[in-house]
Amino acid sequence: MPATMATAEVAAPSPPAQTMTTLWIYRVVSVLHALLMVAQPILIGRFLEGDFGSLSAHAAVGGIAMLSATLLLVAGVLVWRPGRLGLQPLIWSAAMFVLIPAQLAMGYTRTTSVHIPLGVAIVAGSVALVVWACRPGRARMSWRPRTPVEPVR
Repeated sequence: MPATMATAEVAAPSPPAQTMTTLWIYRVVSVLHALLMVAQPILIGRFLEGDFGSLSAHAAVGGIAMLSATLLLVAGVLVWRPGRLGLQPLIWSAAMFVLIPAQLAMGYTRTTSVHIPLGVAIVAGSVALVVWACRPGRARMSWRPRTPVEPVR
């Protein structure tokens, strides 16, 4: 007679409070960063409609975006190392940290052939970061427990 084995699903371990804290920091920073990035095309659109003050607001938000990209990079490091949520958010945050100054340079030199498509990519990437960070159950899906270190013999 064949033995039947009961199969029990093993629930994924709950992430520690430290992971949840770093994820919430990343969520807040990524949402603020995305709001700034989504405001940029709106501001430049207003400028193109004749509101000339919007160009200076577009430039000012670009400068603030550099600060938010720096905060996003720091939050990405926190999510990766103490948070143990993988390397992906850090890589995307580092990309923002590199692309935002390039975007500022292209804007100030009026190289619109690069500035506009790069801006579209930055806005899309910023929104994608928010979607990644704010997905329900993100911590449980992405958390990786520490692997035990084998003793050297």
